[in-house]
Amino acid sequence: MTVDDPKTISPIPQSSIETVLQDCWDLMTSDAERALALAQAAEHSTQPESELYLQSRCYLGMCHFYAGRFTEAVDILSDIALAAARLEQNENARLANNTLGMCYHSLGNYEVALEHYGFAADYSRTLGDDSLLLAPLINSGTLLFDVGDVDSATEILTEVLGLNFEGVSDENIAVVCLLEARTLIHEARYDEAWQVAERAEALARKANYHTGIFSSQLLLGRIHRLQHNYEAARDILELLTHQPTVENVGADALEYFLELSKAYFALKQTDKAIETLKRGIGLVDPPRNNLMRLKVLDQIAFGYRLKKDLAKEVITLREIVNIERSEQYSQDQDLVVRSKIRSQHGKSLLEQDLTERQNELLKASHQRLSLVNEIAHQVGQTLNFEDLGNRLFKILATHLDVHFISLMTINEDAQALSFRFIVDSGVMLKEADIPIAHDKSYAASVVKTRQHILVRDTEVEGIGNQIGDADVMPRTMLFMPLFLEGAVIGVFSIQSPIPERFGRNEIQLMLSISKFISVSVSNILSHEKVQQLNQILSDEKQAIENAQKRIAHMAFHDSLTSLPNRQGLEVFVDRRIKVQKRPFHLVYIDLDRFKPVNDKYGHRVGDEVLICLSRRIKDSLRQRDFAARIGGDEFILVVDEFSLKADLENFLQRLLQVIEKRIDVEDAQLYVSASIGIAQFPLQGNDLDALMHNADSAMYEVKREGKGGVKSY
Repeated sequence: MTVDDPKTISPIPQSSIETVLQDCWDLMTSDAERALALAQAAEHSTQPESELYLQSRCYLGMCHFYAGRFTEAVDILSDIALAAARLEQNENARLANNTLGMCYHSLGNYEVALEHYGFAADYSRTLGDDSLLLAPLINSGTLLFDVGDVDSATEILTEVLGLNFEGVSDENIAVVCLLEARTLIHEARYDEAWQVAERAEALARKANYHTGIFSSQLLLGRIHRLQHNYEAARDILELLTHQPTVENVGADALEYFLELSKAYFALKQTDKAIETLKRGIGLVDPPRNNLMRLKVLDQIAFGYRLKKDLAKEVITLREIVNIERSEQYSQDQDLVVRSKIRSQHGKSLLEQDLTERQNELLKASHQRLSLVNEIAHQVGQTLNFEDLGNRLFKILATHLDVHFISLMTINEDAQALSFRFIVDSGVMLKEADIPIAHDKSYAASVVKTRQHILVRDTEVEGIGNQIGDADVMPRTMLFMPLFLEGAVIGVFSIQSPIPERFGRNEIQLMLSISKFISVSVSNILSHEKVQQLNQILSDEKQAIENAQKRIAHMAFHDSLTSLPNRQGLEVFVDRRIKVQKRPFHLVYIDLDRFKPVNDKYGHRVGDEVLICLSRRIKDSLRQRDFAARIGGDEFILVVDEFSLKADLENFLQRLLQVIEKRIDVEDAQLYVSASIGIAQFPLQGNDLDALMHNADSAMYEVKREGKGGVKSY
């Protein structure tokens, strides 16, 4: 049966339609083409606009989606979504909108995808079934994670985990596990993430859900890479990217190739990394402005930078800039901002309550309130970490008896905390990074637990001051996490030589202050990134300008000797004739005994001889004279007119002697000579061609007379 030809489809008895549709549902993730045939059969056996007809059409669109034909799926499902809404068939409307979201997600149109997921969630709530609500919610969370809004994705995951999972399909539970595993990876909880990803793969295999299997393997490979098991990561991801149906996943399949390239980069296999990224773009062919395509291009540019292939890096960076300037990219960025605003709206209410309670505690101390205001003002005045450290130390040393402060930010690539400043008794210090995995670091513990740590006097005895002035012992230490949009971005610590100096009031005070420090840190990091981007653009501009200069130079100069070439000669002579209009001599030099050198010693030695002679000729000329190489062993000189003809001949005889001097190349002692012909402008030619012809004729007279001499035309 040909599934696209309705004439070949046999009708199904009315009593069997629901059974056929259930079989279609069970097959579509594992065998989309067989499921498509069942959906078409059901469609042609039902009345138009009936619930079973729209359900059949909806399943038809879903089969196209799982077969990787996203555009065909959108065409079918868009009509079904409108018809179901008009006919108030909420279940079909929910299913059509959720699958439309998945299609647009795969096509890289994230804003439209999120809109359809929202419609599907609304229909699910109308139907009052938690199991139906799970799919659009988890799809929304996955999309938000893809575009970088981890906070909103985590909130959706929390909502999903609170739903009733009774009756939920293995496929949907696998998708929930995948988002949970991604969240755990983001929080560097790799062991837990591994278990959840393995469970997701088991559920996906049970449901024959290929995309779920692929996504699980992607996460397992990523965990290996983040734990520095690069070979294991490579092995998993190589198998994944060579799956025959990987292109059916859509634009998100690029993530598989991106992850594999990172493993190759870690293994210092740069060529393989670049080849993998290019293969991914060629196989998947995502939309030009797709965010995942942008990430792949960024990695390709990084690879060219490692290879020091400036030209290809510049071309790739230019493509990235063009994408970032596109309307679709701007819409995707706006989507992230809008989702964060929606998420932040709920958070702002909670933060408002927190601020009110903190203000009640701070009212008793006008000094503390003034301190918060002062710090808020001070940290907003700088875009430099060292200056920020000095400003904070001056205030906190005065008000909280602090002798030591430090600020660290998270280096995601190195999985470490990098010191941005350390101020000990007013002196700025430097210190090495602290690995986040360090099990004896208070700062690393703060990152892992997301909670502040207070180290009291009895706990710091025997520790000593690890950094800075050993004569000043810390008796109380406080380590505060710095948050931005729910994520830990760093750690701020203060130390005092006074026992029990930091109590409840001081901790509450620092909680308030830390928010302003977080904003300042974010501003400084953004400023540094802008400076880096400006430097990249400046470097790119300079590289382009340098390349243009090199190209311009190459157009008019000989690549071997760096002397002007025939084009350079033409420009120079044309200017001398048309602008300066002064008499000059054109000297044609053809080397003698050069061919035997090439034949005996090879072209490499011959090239060295030409370079040496070019240097000798150039050094012999006056500043206003000109030399060009126009052929293999042929040179042209443009020499200002001498007052006496004898002076010119003496000059060229001296030049001939210079040419005939011994040339030492490697172990060989070589000798060449030259036949030199002269033509005078304007007496013996009014243009370059005439002058060269006449000088060439004079030069051949020398050769006929035995070579190694000078002759005028």
